[in-house]
Amino acid sequence: MVPTRSLNIGGLRAKLLIVVFIAVLPALGVILYNTASSRQLAISEAEKSALEWVHVISNYQRDLDRQTRTMVALLARDPIVSGKDHEACNRRFADLLFNAVNQPENFFNFVAIDLNGDIYCAARKGEPGNMHVRDREYFWQVRTMEKAVTGGYVFGKIIKAPIVPFAGPIFDARQKLAGVMLVTVNLSWLSQTIAPRLPKGAILSLYDSNGTILVHSPDQNAMVGKKDALFSKLLTGNDDGVFSSSDGPERLNAFARIPYGEHNFYVVVSIPRGDAYASANATLKRGLLILSAAICAILLAAWWIGNSLIVDSVDHLMAAVLDMTAGKLSARVKLRRRDEIGLLGRAFNNMAGVLETAVSEAERLKSEAEVRSHQLELVNQAKSRFLAAASHDLRQPMHALNLYLGALTLHQLPPSALPVLANVRLCAETMDEMFRALLDISQLDASIVQAEIGVFPIEQLLERVRMEFLPAAQAKGLALHVAPCSAFVKSDPVLLSRILSNLMANAVRYTEHGKILVGCRRKGNQLQLAVYDTGPGIAPEHQAEVFEEFYQVGNPERDRRQGLGLGLAIVQRLAVLLDTRMTLISRPGQGSMFALDLPLVHAENLLLGRVMPARGTEGELAGALVAVVDDEPVILDATRTLLEQWGCTVIAATSGSAAIEQLSLSSHVPAALLCDYRLRGNETGIDVINAIRSEYNENIPALLISGDTGPQRVQEIQASGLTVLHKPVLDHILHAALAKLVNDKQEFPDA
Repeated sequence: MVPTRSLNIGGLRAKLLIVVFIAVLPALGVILYNTASSRQLAISEAEKSALEWVHVISNYQRDLDRQTRTMVALLARDPIVSGKDHEACNRRFADLLFNAVNQPENFFNFVAIDLNGDIYCAARKGEPGNMHVRDREYFWQVRTMEKAVTGGYVFGKIIKAPIVPFAGPIFDARQKLAGVMLVTVNLSWLSQTIAPRLPKGAILSLYDSNGTILVHSPDQNAMVGKKDALFSKLLTGNDDGVFSSSDGPERLNAFARIPYGEHNFYVVVSIPRGDAYASANATLKRGLLILSAAICAILLAAWWIGNSLIVDSVDHLMAAVLDMTAGKLSARVKLRRRDEIGLLGRAFNNMAGVLETAVSEAERLKSEAEVRSHQLELVNQAKSRFLAAASHDLRQPMHALNLYLGALTLHQLPPSALPVLANVRLCAETMDEMFRALLDISQLDASIVQAEIGVFPIEQLLERVRMEFLPAAQAKGLALHVAPCSAFVKSDPVLLSRILSNLMANAVRYTEHGKILVGCRRKGNQLQLAVYDTGPGIAPEHQAEVFEEFYQVGNPERDRRQGLGLGLAIVQRLAVLLDTRMTLISRPGQGSMFALDLPLVHAENLLLGRVMPARGTEGELAGALVAVVDDEPVILDATRTLLEQWGCTVIAATSGSAAIEQLSLSSHVPAALLCDYRLRGNETGIDVINAIRSEYNENIPALLISGDTGPQRVQEIQASGLTVLHKPVLDHILHAALAKLVNDKQEFPDA
């Protein structure tokens, strides 16, 4: 199968052109860089030229300032000016202005003023009513300070045009102030001498420090005395500079500040941007033309080479590739060339052979993997069945053992038997704890445990933990304080209870003196639940390892009274399952703090999920009628024996119907119902409790005992709303829960 060129060669050509283009890109970059540099140099030259113009004007204006000041000082000391012959003074000024001064176009007038502000001598005379300067600020400044000043821009009374006045004091022979000498400068010299020499289209402007236009060429008469927006761009703090403006056609503006006596002038030369950068733009166009021509030549050459040397060989390669894509793994390419493309063809054939062999091998391995995967699935199913059986069947004898030991404790035994009984109870509790830990870690590893997230009050969990661990803490002389908290959190209460119980068990086990504190702290949208103890602490090098399975600090002898080392491993797995962060802070010799962050739920957003069964407080059970239903005779007998030791009247049955039949012989309503969850014949403890309650038409307090911790069973029990204890149950925990039910019923009989 040979592919058509119209479908494939265009893509190859394009890639070849790209490769060639990339290869020559550095050279093209050099050309482009040189072009850009030449344009930038031309732009810099244009800006430099504009700045040179404003500097020429600035320097000339500074010279005029010095010349004017010198002239004011000389004329003020002239005896003719300070004398009484005013006509001689007029002739003197006229002769100086029109004949003696080298640049008469720079000055408007020479004026002498008496102390009353009246003009008594002038080169140019005005109307009689205007021959005074009493309304001019510079006059009063000279009279007051008796020194030379430069006035701001004013409109001349005699000349009837904008002028800049320079004034100085005239002293008499006794060096007393006798008058004021005034020289007015003609700023229009800029329009007459400099503006015609500027580039075509240029605008020359001169501003005073208030932004008033003093000179504007062209349009001198229309613009002088006005203000425009360009002035605000001059107040940059710099003495000179270049900037662009876009009010109308774009222009290049160069400016310089000219100190002028007590004032500042600003001269601006504005050139159309197109004219200023004409040379730069021409340089750029030439460079781009050269660059475009070079690119076109290179790409045309690459196109020709691709057509003449590569296309036919690629056709053969593509045909072989398409055959292999269609499943013909035996396809090979036939190329007789001895260059690199021929080498590519031979490499392709070698690859095709290896691929053909690899595909055959992969199919064989895939088949074997499917067999192994099926075997692993069967192993996992067997493991799940084993865990389900262990979760229920192994709990039964351990539960019965705990109940018998609880009953035996209440018997009057010889003193010599009490240590033996205590050791047996300790062994049973240790075995119970080890069994729970092993079963929990196995269920977590098998992914049997699933989180059921809901909203619940954290106080319920804290109270349950306090009641569960207070006796053990008091037995060791430890102070246990659980701080109340009214917050609601979003988590799985059952799994969270397991985490907190494991942390509390560790705290009680390893703390020999001091106290244990359980408390909560709000942190933004999180609630931190923490357990503090004053135990031995954990060294930094062990803090990461304590969450590993079977790892214990300070127990090299593997003393089983300190557990299996699974508690924190279970805590870590449950924290991951609940998607919460676990924190450990510990210092050797000072104690430890274990904390986890829980999502905090505000009261207005409450949507309650499943809740934890409360552990009841201790209470009296003497005389209480309790119906016990369990299909295991040994557990039924152990439970009855223990309840009778507590003073209860017990009705024991292996099914719901048997329990109802025995209860019918009694004239009393049972104070509590104690039922195993899984009974024979698909009957459950929930069914029995509902049947007995229906028989009496009363909501009799009930407690479920379950050895099944599978997710489905846990959900069913939670949906019933009944209090549940999981086997094996220690006798004091059963007593507390049962007493809670009975006493609450007595306190609230209508509940």
